Amino acid sequence: MMPAQFGHRFRAMTLAAPDPGALAVFYSETLGLPVRVEGEIAIVSAGSNELRFERGAGAPFYHFAFNIRPLRLEDARAWLAERVTLLRYAETGEEVVAFPSWNAHSVYFHDPAGNIVEFIARHDLKVGQAPNDPADSPFGAADILGLSEIALVVDDVRETVRAIREAFGLAVYGGDEGDEVFTAMGDERGLVLAIRNDWPWLPEKTRLAEAHPVRLEIESSATAPPGTVWRFACYEIRA
Repeated sequence: MMPAQFGHRFRAMTLAAPDPGALAVFYSETLGLPVRVEGEIAIVSAGSNELRFERGAGAPFYHFAFNIRPLRLEDARAWLAERVTLLRYAETGEEVVAFPSWNAHSVYFHDPAGNIVEFIARHDLKVGQAPNDPADSPFGAADILGLSEIALVVDDVRETVRAIREAFGLAVYGGDEGDEVFTAMGDERGLVLAIRNDWPWLPEKTRLAEAHPVRLEIESSATAPPGTVWRFACYEIRA
């Protein structure tokens, strides 16, 4: 169980997938997360979040991330290496990617839909060991805290950032809000990433970013009361 004081910005994320059933099997049997299937929608529970895959045409793929307990990075890497093929960072050849300006480290892998999935240990995130688990307990699904990032692929990063910030009051995170290629909005509990179309995805930098449908439900706030909606192209964010 997740510590009671820890919450995520995201409530639910819905992505398109060519075969939701295959993803249901992967996230339940390989990653050990609770999964239920409702019709042609696979619903993965991670912490207080839901990651939903609904059937979509073509071969949509995304980049998204899960927060893990910051002290379990190496345990997570070893645990994943027994279950999936870890992706290596193009610049170093290593499986672990460091983000000094974010005080974070990540490991990446593909799920059966070709999504680029990231486990990120954010060292500024104040989360301890799982309750009732000794420090040397094996890494497991309880150490996957919830959804951490979703990338929206757009032609105009600056305008997208302006519009989302105006609608939801999200702060720019760890970077320059004037960046034409990449800007993150939010905090360690959940980041919306605006990425320029055709940007080469980390860590391998061999696949170019493409836009595919995303529906995101985030927590309401003083600046984004319930019912606040932002829509653009194939994207929807709702408080």
